Amino acid sequence: AYALRLDTRYYRREAAGGVWALQGLVGYDSEQWNPVPTDESLDLPVGRSYAGGFRNQLLIFAQAEWRGPKLWLRNRLGPAFFGSVSGSNWQRSGTSATLFGAGGGLRYRLNPDARTTLRLDYAVSF
Repeated sequence: AYALRLDTRYYRREAAGGVWALQGLVGYDSEQWNPVPTDESLDLPVGRSYAGGFRNQLLIFAQAEWRGPKLWLRNRLGPAFFGSVSGSNWQRSGTSATLFGAGGGLRYRLNPDARTTLRLDYAVSF
């Protein structure tokens, strides 16, 4: 058995201090590691998360995120908004699933020098 995973990211800083973060993930697993769950969409990534240990044979995931400038609490706290789409081809059931996600959250910079950030996100899927 073998697995292949390609994860790519692109970041663009705005003059006003915000950041656009784009991410793409393509994964292929020659075998399924676990039985397919009843609700196959449970293992698709939503928001900032990934499917841990692909239950699907082929996974495609894309996300766009806007991180606002840190404006509050001594320039350490700022907003973030994101949207995602993921698709999967399920090997055993022969079906496919597409899942859209959207959400937002807050970013708190714990250590500005080390760029250590604490994130609090809320995402919904549809």
